[in-house]
Amino acid sequence: FRDSHLVACVDVGHACLLGDRPGEIIRALGHDRLHAVHIHDNDAMSDTHTLPYLGKTDWEDVTQALADIDYDGVLTLESFQFYSHFPDDYLQTAAKWQHDMAEYLANKVEHKRI
Repeated sequence: FRDSHLVACVDVGHACLLGDRPGEIIRALGHDRLHAVHIHDNDAMSDTHTLPYLGKTDWEDVTQALADIDYDGVLTLESFQFYSHFPDDYLQTAAKWQHDMAEYLANKVEHKRI
């Protein structure tokens, strides 16, 4: 990849569905190529798009990989199906839970930077 305009987005949940380790993909792409990360979890069998830690993704490795490459791009939560499990009067609380999870992951990355 010699073209500096070619960058990537890693979809953590889809990598897990394919049996890949997202941390390895993140490290292979490195700081200069990885510009976005779609964050969601699943059971490694169905694309459930749920919050981290509610599936089988190794979030310790993902957050360590992001720290290893000094990632400074965006983390986008792609967990829309997460909301489908809650009644309407709980959606605001679910949205706060989602916000707090994103903040938690970002803080984990910051604490793991070398």
